[in-house]
Amino acid sequence: MTLSQKVDKLNEVVVVGFGKQKKVTVTGSVASVNMQDMRMPVPSLTNALAGKVAGVISMQSGGGEPGYDNPTFTLRGVGTFKGSVSPLIIVDGVQRQDVNSTYGGAFNNIDPEDIQSISLLKDASATAVYGAKGANGVLIITTKRGVAGKPKVSAKAEAGVSGLTKLPEMLDGVKYMQLYNEARVNSGDAIRYSDETIAKTASGLDPYLYPNVNWIDRIYKNWAPMANANVNVSGGGEAMRYYVSMSFYNQDGQYNVTKVNGYNPNLNFKRYDFRSNVDLNVTKTTTLALNLAAMLVNSRFPGASAADIWYNTYATNPIAFPVSFPNNVWAGPAQTAGVNPFNVVQNGGYSTEFKPSVQSVLSLNQNLDGLTKGLAATARFSFDSYGEFGTQRRGNNDLFLADRRDADGNLVLVQTRFGDKSLGFGTSSTGERMMYLEGNLTYDRTFGAHTIGALLVGAIRNRQWGNASELKWSIPFRNQNAAARVTYSYKDKYLLEGNFGATGSENFQKGERWGFFPAASAGWVISREAFMENMPAFSLLKIRASVGTTGNDAIDNNRFGYLTYIQNNLAGISLGSSPIGYAGTGVTVFGTQGLTWETSTKTNIGIDIGLWEKINVTVDFFKDKRRQILINRQSIAGIGGYSGNDIYANLGEMENKGFDGSIEYNTTFGKDISLRLFGNVTYARNRIIDADNPVAIYPYQQYEGTMFDEYRGYKANGLFRDEDDIARSPEQLRP
Repeated sequence: MTLSQKVDKLNEVVVVGFGKQKKVTVTGSVASVNMQDMRMPVPSLTNALAGKVAGVISMQSGGGEPGYDNPTFTLRGVGTFKGSVSPLIIVDGVQRQDVNSTYGGAFNNIDPEDIQSISLLKDASATAVYGAKGANGVLIITTKRGVAGKPKVSAKAEAGVSGLTKLPEMLDGVKYMQLYNEARVNSGDAIRYSDETIAKTASGLDPYLYPNVNWIDRIYKNWAPMANANVNVSGGGEAMRYYVSMSFYNQDGQYNVTKVNGYNPNLNFKRYDFRSNVDLNVTKTTTLALNLAAMLVNSRFPGASAADIWYNTYATNPIAFPVSFPNNVWAGPAQTAGVNPFNVVQNGGYSTEFKPSVQSVLSLNQNLDGLTKGLAATARFSFDSYGEFGTQRRGNNDLFLADRRDADGNLVLVQTRFGDKSLGFGTSSTGERMMYLEGNLTYDRTFGAHTIGALLVGAIRNRQWGNASELKWSIPFRNQNAAARVTYSYKDKYLLEGNFGATGSENFQKGERWGFFPAASAGWVISREAFMENMPAFSLLKIRASVGTTGNDAIDNNRFGYLTYIQNNLAGISLGSSPIGYAGTGVTVFGTQGLTWETSTKTNIGIDIGLWEKINVTVDFFKDKRRQILINRQSIAGIGGYSGNDIYANLGEMENKGFDGSIEYNTTFGKDISLRLFGNVTYARNRIIDADNPVAIYPYQQYEGTMFDEYRGYKANGLFRDEDDIARSPEQLRP
């Protein structure tokens, strides 16, 4: 007979703000990511998270360049129309979602192989302890640590390809000319392309005088290679444990280019990760933990941006000019008549980026059972340093157009652009550093059927840019935070929790700098009631509810909205018979006294269902009401002398509501085969209630009442077919 341990999923622990809780006793909306689902070769965590857990809304945007392809990432949608909409990111107890933010935050470059767990805190009860920073939700990442035992070595290497999801099908040159002629005839104009020109283009016999280029096929490849490798070692003894990891990621770009000029203009993204997590038992009750992580990113890009390359590729017609002529002579129009999109990629130069970052966390954990059982204290200090160094090598080459063929049949070329003799040279650099200091006390003790938990924490964070363009950006970004939490459980059946967060921000004047954010939640584990004993199908049935407030101190592209800004070298006046201009001095921002925190009131109702120890269902309904959003006044008329000035006020209001849910099925076949099926859904709809906009003349122009970033205007119903159709249609002109 073989005995096997039964895994009690209800007693599993999940990571919450500043600690852990048993899954069954969690009353807030907290979701955990199955780390098996994250093992895929993608360059960023936000890409990997898409579709893995309920509540995550991830949308790919931008040019898709490796290293700059991080999607727009929100929890439960967009709750505010000003400031950041991204969740707070906590890595090993330290906030890291804004540092090195030019490529989506340093957290994106953590190798999933180094991550132990990812938790998403979605409601006010779960996020209130983070105060002002928790308004958009919180994502907590915990990296792996060593376990006492013999050294364990793990290695992984994988290779694959990446491809463009979908590309538009473009007209060929013949159809383009035919339809162009048809459009001119319909407009009463003469045709542009003769039948002879169309026939010669269709024949393909002279592609230099009668080109027919599919620019998308010429510039973009179907597939590009990528590779990923990781090696980690863990182990140790009772006195010291370690986890050491190294990884490498490489991804090439989609451009169909060569090294014809002696350099490679294609995209490339290389990332090197090193991580060392060490735990040392200083005494029987004292543990010292040191986390060190170094990341290095090397990137290469064409001389033009992905957006410009795509626009030119899409906009250039197929008969404008060929890609090139014989003997490496490149085709292209005059400077004001468009561009050869392939020439831009192949011959426009290149740029490189080098991004080093170092992250460190030193923690001291003290068990205080000697004072009272269940009491513990933690002190944590973190120092991070980030840099970004770029080199730009850009230039123009000679371009020609074919005018005709001479009597001998040779192409007669006309030079349309005189290029540079060599590529230009430029550099850029930036950097930032961050320091974080935290101290907390935790208490967790069971008295018979009663379990009580408590948390008290205080933290200070200081972040500074290294290349600020203005004085206000050179001042360190400073926040202070204090929080408390109390939990109560009776037989893990009746659950109560209270949270309180207080955050101080330098963005407000004295007397307004501290925001206070309480939250409360309750839960009832119905499946542990006696009357559920006759329903063994329910391994879990729990309902929970929460309500609370969080906050936000962000001002769009500005700081210190209570201060008046005076700037030199503004528009001035010209004097004298031979006018001489004199720059002026004026106010750019009128300070507003009494500015304070944006507040977010969140409510959440959820249910967790477990069936036959195999099926798990979670459904949450939520509502987020934002008030006092910090906005730039829109209703103050410029005639009052405020044209072009910024005036900030707590006048914005917005609402976001919806639901999210997940379903999971787990089963095993024998000892070695397991099956897991899962799915999730998230629906969120927001509405802007007040943005201080003047009342619009026509309703469709009004900003209030719309969703965030919603297009406003009339919907086109199509084109009129004839006079009768016009007569039957509503009046087209606005009154």
